[in-house]
Amino acid sequence: MRRVFVLWLMAWLTGCAAMPERQCAKLHAEVMYCLQPVEAMGDVSALQQVDFKFPQHSNTVLVEFEMEGQAFTIAVLTPMGHKLMQYKYMPSEIISLGGLLTKFDPVLLAALVQLSVWPSQSVTNGLRGKFEWTATQDHRWLRTEGKTLVDIAMHGQQPVPDTLLIQLPLQHIELHIQTLQQTLHQTLPP
Repeated sequence: MRRVFVLWLMAWLTGCAAMPERQCAKLHAEVMYCLQPVEAMGDVSALQQVDFKFPQHSNTVLVEFEMEGQAFTIAVLTPMGHKLMQYKYMPSEIISLGGLLTKFDPVLLAALVQLSVWPSQSVTNGLRGKFEWTATQDHRWLRTEGKTLVDIAMHGQQPVPDTLLIQLPLQHIELHIQTLQQTLHQTLPP
């Protein structure tokens, strides 16, 4: 049942992310997000537990990501450590590093990470279309036409907060994220 859930969630995310540009994800008919450079974040790595919840289903995965230099690598694993997918994002390309889920659009996954933890100005630079972006120290909202597309609440210090709650109200999806381990490789950019 859990595998069916993960496959369904990945299929939903794939369907939402038709891309007219190679490194852009369609978040809504009116809003697109284009991935921003890794340099905006600095060198960071983290391991997080992500609990997905939506009507009548829930599941847990581990997400491991690393930003170093110009590269952003992200892996999604089962709680037992089996690789579901892994991708490396470079300025001009996205490289698949394997996994069980091959039809998933990796740009949407990276877009959700960037919307959640990238500096707000960098996120604003990546947004296209009709949108309203609001960011405070512990909360972020992306809205269009009076509808909330993404609602992100966080607790803890940036660059990677201790906990995040990402809600996608139109899809009735919640992601409860707990950072299990975080490493800063160098001082972050101002």
